[in-house]
Amino acid sequence: MGCCGRDVLLGTTPAAFSQPAYLVTPLVATAVVFVWHRRLERVARFVLVVDAAGVGLFCVVGTQKALLFGLAGLPAVILGATSAVGGGVLRDLLARQDPTVLRKDSQMYAIPALLGATVIALGQWARIDTPTLAVGAAAVTFALRMLALRYNWRAPHPRR
Repeated sequence: MGCCGRDVLLGTTPAAFSQPAYLVTPLVATAVVFVWHRRLERVARFVLVVDAAGVGLFCVVGTQKALLFGLAGLPAVILGATSAVGGGVLRDLLARQDPTVLRKDSQMYAIPALLGATVIALGQWARIDTPTLAVGAAAVTFALRMLALRYNWRAPHPRR
């Protein structure tokens, strides 16, 4: 879904449309990938690290924004995690790949996002809404995703 989809669901104008400066990073990244895609294939591990950081950041921001717009804890967690995972799905689809989150053989992807989003929602419920909590939730999400990549942790799935 990504951040624009989240904002549309919340009934607000996506920041990328109201503040054009938010478009600079994805446009520069697009240009870099377009020009140097062959060289970037060599740094696939680095891309996974950046993606894990993005999952941590977007689950926190998505959950915080959902809570700010009045969603209750559980819907905010779902929207925050969906925001985090949605960017990766869009990236994979544009790269003509099966989305990581849907692959049976992929390491945990959505579970770290759900955990990070839950930390934010619980923090607000406990009235601990601080930048330290946000950084901690993003760090936990990032660390869990990196551990899943390192130790090949997978979410349970049905045998058939």
